[in-house]
Amino acid sequence: MKKEHEESRSGFHYWNLYQRCPRRWYIRYIMGLRAKTTPYPLIFGSAIHESIAGWWLGKNMVNVFLDYMSSHKDEYDSNTQLEDDTHRGVVLLENYMAHYTQDHYMYELLDLEVEVEAQLMDGTTITCRFDRVVRERTAHVTVIMETKTTGWSVSKALRALDNQDQATTYLLAARKAYDKKIDFIQPDILYQRQSKVQFARLSPVYRDKEELLRFEKNVIGVRREINQKVAALDGGYEPEMLFPRNGWDCSNLSCEYEPICRTNVTGKETGYVQKRDSTGSN
Repeated sequence: MKKEHEESRSGFHYWNLYQRCPRRWYIRYIMGLRAKTTPYPLIFGSAIHESIAGWWLGKNMVNVFLDYMSSHKDEYDSNTQLEDDTHRGVVLLENYMAHYTQDHYMYELLDLEVEVEAQLMDGTTITCRFDRVVRERTAHVTVIMETKTTGWSVSKALRALDNQDQATTYLLAARKAYDKKIDFIQPDILYQRQSKVQFARLSPVYRDKEELLRFEKNVIGVRREINQKVAALDGGYEPEMLFPRNGWDCSNLSCEYEPICRTNVTGKETGYVQKRDSTGSN
């Protein structure tokens, strides 16, 4: 099997997807299947991220958002959905700017969309991309501010960032390889559902040295398990025995493979494209 690009193999989402649903991981990284069209929520979330990043660089946040949506309009097969997403994005960002109008005075921007690669104790690496690193001007603390958009709930988005260990991964990478001392992760949650808009920066995420050490060992263990299963697959074991479906993940989060995950996936399924540079090996 061909090796996947190092960035993907060492990123948080690679092993997190395996932990959440081995079947979904298998379809994505072994079969190499991707949905032909990007899901609307991913386009919308990326547009919001680009807009906030632009704002920190002195650009007009709404204009950045409109430019992004315009450049991705062909990925929408529904003009109504495109118009709805564009409208609610403008409303969300206008409220965000009004709510956090003092951010540029409260925080000094140190890094924006910076990628960090850190080596683990077994010699493998993890990579992370921090949304932005800022220093609070009065308290003199340095934090990674991680933006999440949700129509789910603020508290659940915060728990997902914490409990699914994305924040822990960032803190581990920062401690090992980033040139500035990070005090904690500050979740920046943007919630919008129908006419309700809410913003929250609650419960900073911190991990002590022992917690990070245990987590590092966990990541190494998960990767070794993946490698063992890929070797067993090459040895003739059936994928259903090695990579079972996790129905809990399907019921709580949308999955692009839901229409095909119960079938014998061949790589020729309608609505998907196959990228054969993917693999489970590390």
